[in-house]
Amino acid sequence: MKNFKKYVKNILKEKGYEEQWPSLEEFSILLQNNRKFSWTKVCIYKWGGLFLLTVIPITSVVLSTLVGLKGNYPEWLPEDILLIISLGLAICTTINSLFRPNERFRDACRITVKIDDFMTDFLIELERMTTVDHVVLLDMVEKKKKEFMAYQINLIDMFLPIENGKPYKEKNNDK
Repeated sequence: MKNFKKYVKNILKEKGYEEQWPSLEEFSILLQNNRKFSWTKVCIYKWGGLFLLTVIPITSVVLSTLVGLKGNYPEWLPEDILLIISLGLAICTTINSLFRPNERFRDACRITVKIDDFMTDFLIELERMTTVDHVVLLDMVEKKKKEFMAYQINLIDMFLPIENGKPYKEKNNDK
């Protein structure tokens, strides 16, 4: 929802409210930025996860086959290749187990859907208002800001690898 701020302004303008509203401006920026962050996480975990979930098994098969040759390598294959492949496999496996991109991809998608839903609900709530009152609008933004904080925390939690042996888990924010 690229034009969230524009939609909000249009709804308020239709209801005869054209005052400057800094808290709404900031809230709109907050929503749009977090939506952008969640889409970035979707992309990172989608392609990173796809890469790791494909490369790890393929590399394992290649490594197993080469080890099975027991030193009878073709001339074109350097003997140090086993070390390089083993190191690459160990690094990819470690990254995969620390970040679990397949789980985080799903969680990032869920958070993105929830943020989109949150933004749509905000617009619906504005449209349903029969009269626009500055105090009522401020109360609404304050309430929604507190509600939205849970999504921000989920996005923050997705940044670091697993901690204390416990994997990242999306918090349930269905309210």
